This record gives sequence, structure tokens and C-alpha cells, in this order.
Amino acid sequence: MTAIDFDATCANCSASLHGVDLDEKCPSCQTAISLHLNISAIDPHDLTISRDLLCRTCEYNLRGLYAGSRCPECGSPISQSLSVNALRFSDYKWLRATRRGAIMMIAGGTLVASSLLTAIWSFTVRLFPLSQLAVIVAALSYILSAAGATRVTLNEPGTNRQRRLPRLAFYTQLLVYAPILCIVAELCFPKLSEYFVLLLACTPIGYLFVFVNIRRIANRVGESQLAKSAKRVAIALAVGTGLCLFNILFTHLLYSQQWKSNSTVALTVFWVVLVFICLLYFLALIRGMLTLLTFNQLLRDAISKSPQHLKTDDKWTQAHQRHSTGDS
Repeated sequence: MTAIDFDATCANCSASLHGVDLDEKCPSCQTAISLHLNISAIDPHDLTISRDLLCRTCEYNLRGLYAGSRCPECGSPISQSLSVNALRFSDYKWLRATRRGAIMMIAGGTLVASSLLTAIWSFTVRLFPLSQLAVIVAALSYILSAAGATRVTLNEPGTNRQRRLPRLAFYTQLLVYAPILCIVAELCFPKLSEYFVLLLACTPIGYLFVFVNIRRIANRVGESQLAKSAKRVAIALAVGTGLCLFNILFTHLLYSQQWKSNSTVALTVFWVVLVFICLLYFLALIRGMLTLLTFNQLLRDAISKSPQHLKTDDKWTQAHQRHSTGDS
């Protein structure tokens, strides 16, 4: 097996892998090279990229290029894109902000489930204080989820993601804060309430953008399972939003003159679609929570292996050693 003749570091201990064979182990921590480098994408004979591999910075296809060279599009080292956890080379502040957003969305989703259970229980036992508590918990969960969504969709500094999804964070903020806009607009322009309901129904699109962004990040670092999971959540949210808009328009037709003769059939269609929407959003909530937990784990690993984080740990270790030496 050919030895690595380009700059590459171990994701576990940050030791240099230069001169180590692809099928050997890290000389420092004795972990397999395959755990740190995507060696399946490297031709062992000439160390070129043998299959499709996207640059972690600009998403340029690196196939056919020498693994020790740089991306011709943005100049980033190809070895960083070969790293199993290439996300650790991303901007440190962006990683931390994105992870905080994911944690806020996880907390918001947990509170949504809690508010639903509280509302069902209060309706069953007819305890109205519990129903008021459910409303408060739901409002808190909305605030956390909306704030977290705007953080997860922030563009990473130095990347070219703005080309394909321009101002993603702005669109996300506009949609996830739609309920607040609708309440304010309802107070100011009560005659236009029907149009505000349509805007309110589009709120899940803001969270759809979140999972579209998670899918893009997962594809960029080779996390195919996470990308598939995020794609499924995004599709469920898109379908649910479409059905919500359909039901709103259908309700408008239901109260018109032409549907009065078939009101029973129309009401049956309305309730069937509504139940399906609730089931679809519930499944999207569960799947989305699992996806966010996996995404949070990926970000946590990237932050712990980030060069800036390791430098900070080294400084703390050196300061602790100096302090211990001074005490002795």
C-alpha cells in the first residue's frame, strides 16, 4: 500500500500521518488510518481521488486530482475534504453557533411533545390550569425552535453556499416568525386575516430550510445517512405544508354556494386531510428530533477535534502544568 506523501493529521490525536501507509495505523494513538481519512476515495497507486468527492469549502468535484494538492476552485487543501470528520476544519465560531441552534431546536421539539401531552391530559381530565400551562409551554417551545432555526441556517464564513441558497437565514427567519407577524397584522389589518392564515400555514417551510441546510452539510462531509434522514424530514414538511394550503383553500370553497349540496362529502375530505396532516407533522417531529440529535453529535465531535479547540486545550494544559509546578 502506498504511503501518504501529503500533509494529513490524525482526527483522534492530531499527529501527522505523513509517510504512513494507507493500511497502517497512526504511529501516535494506534488507530486505523481509515478512521481518519476516507481512503476508499484514494487510488492507492498514484494517490489521486478515484471517485466523486466534494470540496468541503466550495463543493467542487475533486475526482481525478492528486490528494496532496489543493482545490482548483477555492484553494483549500484536498486532504481536509478527505478527512472522515472534515467538519472540524470549519469556522470554529460557526460550529459552536450552529450547535447551539441545534440544541435549542431539540429543546423546542421536546417542549412541543410535552405541551401536546399536557393538552391531551388536561382535555381528558378537564383541568383548565393544565391547558393554560400547555399554551405557555407551546409558546416557549416555539421561541426556542425559531431562534434555533435561524442559527442552524447561518452561512459558514469563507464558503460558497450563498450562491445556491442566498440569504437562507433571512428566509428562515421570515417564515419561522410568521406567527408573530400574523398576530401583529391581525391587530392592525383584521380585514386581511384570510391572507395571514396562508402565511401562517407556510411556517413549516422555515424549518424545511433547516433540514435542507443540514442535508447540505452532511453531504459535504460524507454523512450519507444523516443527509437521507434530513431529506425525508424536509419532504414531509413540504408535503404537510402543501396539504395545509389545500385544506385552507378547500375550506374556503366549502362555505361557498357550490359546495352546500355536498357538504357531508366535503367535510369528510376536510377531516381526512386534517388527520393526515397531523400524523405527517407528528412523524416529521419525531424524525426531525432524531436527525437533530445526530447532527448535534456530529457538530460536537467536530468542535472537540477542531484545531482551534485543541490549541485552547493545549494552552489550558500548559497553564495547569505551570500552576502545578509553582505549587510544588
